Amino acid sequence: MKKKVKMTCILKSGVKVEDSIKFNRKDTRIFKAIEKIREDVENYMASPTSDKGQFTFGKTTIAMSEVAAISFKD
Repeated sequence: MKKKVKMTCILKSGVKVEDSIKFNRKDTRIFKAIEKIREDVENYMASPTSDKGQFTFGKTTIAMSEVAAISFKD
């Protein structure tokens, strides 16, 4: 059975970016990948001099320096 995860990201410019991916419920790698993205964004916001400059979710690539808020919903 397929499941869908939706990412909503609000950029500092005020633009709202939404993307979603579908995956098999038994595939737990997607949850680890989402957790990694969340941790990377949190670490970047805590220390903006971090090396990691962007992340990709689905077909969307976003620069960490542009993220104002981000959420994931299933």
